[in-house]
Amino acid sequence: METKTDLSEVEKGAGDRTSKESSNRRFTPWLNDILRGFNRDRPEDKWRQTRVLEVESNPEGWPRVAAVIDSEANFMIFRKFGYLRTRLIVWHQDRLRELENLLGDLDLEDFKDDSARRALCCRQGDDGRSPPKRKLLFQELSRELELYDDLLKRSAEAHQYDVPSEKAREAMAGLIWNDAQLCHLDRSYIEHVDDLVAICSDKESGSIHGMLLDLARKTCIGRSFIRFLLRGRTQRMKLQGASVLHLELFDKRRFDGLVAFLFTMVLVISLMGPVMILYRIRSFDGYLQLVVALAFTTMFAGLCASATSAKRHEICAATAAYCAVLLVFLAQSN
Repeated sequence: METKTDLSEVEKGAGDRTSKESSNRRFTPWLNDILRGFNRDRPEDKWRQTRVLEVESNPEGWPRVAAVIDSEANFMIFRKFGYLRTRLIVWHQDRLRELENLLGDLDLEDFKDDSARRALCCRQGDDGRSPPKRKLLFQELSRELELYDDLLKRSAEAHQYDVPSEKAREAMAGLIWNDAQLCHLDRSYIEHVDDLVAICSDKESGSIHGMLLDLARKTCIGRSFIRFLLRGRTQRMKLQGASVLHLELFDKRRFDGLVAFLFTMVLVISLMGPVMILYRIRSFDGYLQLVVALAFTTMFAGLCASATSAKRHEICAATAAYCAVLLVFLAQSN
């Protein structure tokens, strides 16, 4: 089941059904009738309509679970079947080894036969033999190599996907369990923790980002204000009638903006905090000042490692710059 919305109302600043009702209290009924009539007469209303898939409108079982997976990028967790891919690769690998040995035996057999030795030097003459053993062997080798190369390529692509975080896997497992309609074999795929891939993982986010997302999901239960801040119109429409799965969806741009704001505040505190403390203890022993600078530098390095996806050399460079700033301040204050 899909819900249609009119983008013309969104552009005018209309929100969900609650905001519309509060808007009707502020404006007179005749003014609302005029505005609705104006919107109906606009010729571009047809292409302004959008559709959103409601999660709870799908039948129980895989239809609803598929809607849940499609509703959030973090839920796009699937098995990569690494063991089966490896078994296929080693099977075709050994098959190619067998064909390679057959080609070597055929070449050695023709080399020892004076009447057939010329076939090793003339491809056209070798293909004209009856039966053309080497030609048929090359054709089979070509097919096997094509399959082998395709398996290698697909296996390499599958292993390039990121491993889903444990929190994302647990959240998806909880939603599958809440549906309570899938049989055990169908839902067991989420239990293969060493064989799962996340095809839509956010590489820019760190472990702190996941902790804040999990905290937001837990704290928004029963708190409409947090939902209002972190949910967009699309997420509210997807969750219409949601009662069984206890699903919480957030607008990625709003949540990333909140994380960016918090991260900026932490950075400001981590930069100005030690400066204020060092200025306050400027008359104390120099070793105490160095200990404070060391403590804040360690905290800054840990923040870069946990809250971002920076590489090691980037963390080292940022930490060195941070430490240099503190040391320059120490030198000037003393």
